[in-house]
Amino acid sequence: MARIAKKVIEKIEEQHLKPAPRWQFKLHEVLLWVFFGLAVFLGSFAIAAILHNLLSNDWGAFAQLGKSPFEYVFLSIPYFWIIVFAGLLALAFLDFKKTEGGYKFRSIWIVLLSLGLSLIFGASLFFFGIGEKTDRVFERAPIFNNFDTRPRLWNNPLENTLMGEITKVSEKQIEIEDPQGNTWKVDLSLINKLPDFEVGERIRIMGEKTSENEFKAKIIWPLNQPMFRGRFQNFEMPTPNKNERNNLETRIN
Repeated sequence: MARIAKKVIEKIEEQHLKPAPRWQFKLHEVLLWVFFGLAVFLGSFAIAAILHNLLSNDWGAFAQLGKSPFEYVFLSIPYFWIIVFAGLLALAFLDFKKTEGGYKFRSIWIVLLSLGLSLIFGASLFFFGIGEKTDRVFERAPIFNNFDTRPRLWNNPLENTLMGEITKVSEKQIEIEDPQGNTWKVDLSLINKLPDFEVGERIRIMGEKTSENEFKAKIIWPLNQPMFRGRFQNFEMPTPNKNERNNLETRIN
């Protein structure tokens, strides 16, 4: 033992090693807490986006889309934000664990603390509409589109659905840009009572494709609101004729 201690002392003297100043340890501790707080803070934005996606979704629309409940739920889950939040939660856990005294806490309590803080702040951000804004900031990013399953539900003109952002408004027609950047002319002649559309608004449409990049709307409502709720809830739909009713029944069955 004495020989080992002697070798250690000799190595310290040989390499002129000195103890690190106390301020470095303090700075390291402060940075760990800053990173922990930052991970929780950013995680709250992911929670807000998750809440926005889940609460604005049409959970009862699977029949109109010809999907099974399981398939509809599978395509409605906001995978991107769940992965982002899981990553930030892991970072928060690691940062807390490295703090002075962090090792004393059981892992489950650290996870629950990080999760609880993110949920509280995330719910507050969602209440103030930050969840939708966060979602919109990232929706143009290629990595986001790789995980976003909404276009598979709501942007399939061959299956009578279309979604996108309004770029132009006229009396009986609007133009929208879909998630792939394609411009569509949407005929509104079947809508009896039109809402006040706004450029930049994102919408979902059910109807039919009439020609290349042209679509006739039968039902139209905001992307981030369930069907027949919110600002568009009062518009009137035409009564479907016999053939349309038969087609709808066929799709549902």
